[in-house]
Amino acid sequence: MVMQGFLFVFWLALMVLALWRLPMFRLPGFDRRTVPMLFILKCAAGAALIAIYTFYYTDRKTADIYKFFDDAAVIAHQLPEHPERYVNLVFGLQQEPEVEQLLSNWAPHSEQWLRFSQTTNSNLFNSNRIVTRIHALLFPLTGGFILTHLLFFNLFVVAALCSLSRALIAKGLFSNIGLLSLWCMPSVLFWCSGLLKDSLVLAGLSLVFAEVINTQHTLAKRLVVGIPAFLLVLLTKYYIVAALVPALMFLWFLELKPKLKIASFILLIIILLGSFYAGYTENLVHMLWAKREEALKSAVLGEARSMAFYTPVESWSQFGAEVLPSLWRGLVGPLGDTSGGGPFVWMAAVESIVLLLGLGLFLLPGAPEISRFAWSLIVFTLLLAIIVGFTTPVTGGLLRYKTAYLPFLMYAFSERIKVGRIKGFLTRSLRR
Repeated sequence: MVMQGFLFVFWLALMVLALWRLPMFRLPGFDRRTVPMLFILKCAAGAALIAIYTFYYTDRKTADIYKFFDDAAVIAHQLPEHPERYVNLVFGLQQEPEVEQLLSNWAPHSEQWLRFSQTTNSNLFNSNRIVTRIHALLFPLTGGFILTHLLFFNLFVVAALCSLSRALIAKGLFSNIGLLSLWCMPSVLFWCSGLLKDSLVLAGLSLVFAEVINTQHTLAKRLVVGIPAFLLVLLTKYYIVAALVPALMFLWFLELKPKLKIASFILLIIILLGSFYAGYTENLVHMLWAKREEALKSAVLGEARSMAFYTPVESWSQFGAEVLPSLWRGLVGPLGDTSGGGPFVWMAAVESIVLLLGLGLFLLPGAPEISRFAWSLIVFTLLLAIIVGFTTPVTGGLLRYKTAYLPFLMYAFSERIKVGRIKGFLTRSLRR
């Protein structure tokens, strides 16, 4: 225990020093203390999340933080006597049945569960293993103290957000409001400061977006960072890529010259028609139907405390009817009676109020134009909000999964929100 405490203090001091001294963590135009303070704030939020999963959700086998961490502890304990088992499991070189049978959340749904629920397994990449493997890699550095793991997770997220923020600053697209939008949304501080897949998704998306707009780096450097970040998002939550790829293609389309836009638009129509004819579009939609069905059955069998919907989708007409309700749930739900109560109701209310206020300011007449990048973020948000709202019946999960797009949507809104315009609008309103 003493060694764990020493390692925690050592890594905390080293990380704060790095955040204070290294140029990669400095945001031009902002105080030098900004990033270290944001890091400490995120660590405090992550510690609060650990406390909730310790004292409120007391079943460690189902608590999202501990089920990954405890499996990683089993893998890490193989290192002293069976290092080959540790290496095989961490890097996926080969199976180790003797160890895997001791893990609670390593394997996908069992065949028995799938037969009982009469559904299919939609976890294409066994994404639970991503967080478990990262924890197992960190054990030799942390001594197995969960708060030290929290430091490393948050350092990665902060580095990614710094990369995106610096790229936006270089283009003159960043402000205090933009900083608050990307870094300080309540859900971002809470869910993306902990030992969950959501933290990895936020970091991966931030790095992808940073390298897409970072014209100061060579193409090779952008690919070296961008491709692993894209793979991290794909392996962690693959359905996000279904919204990310069209958004990046839309940005690429906006950047083209007028003549090339016409040719590209025709090519895009041909590709869409070809994918529809070949059945790829239908397969993608059916995959969403299957994911919705599996999520519903998992929620019912797991006795979820609160659910946003109860009906599966089995036809194109039902799917079309669910698009707008899914978009609403993905953006501003759950609210009121659909929130299910619990400690996170306030967060849903605050998020929705902030979002609606941002939308109102975004739509004010006379607002400045937003960048092409911001428009691509809006496309990304709308697509992913539909996917999340369509496939997530449990309201608690809905609050978490929104963190993949809400901070980026609020940033897009922030490009049209100028403090001077807000003061002027309020002054004119009071005079009336």
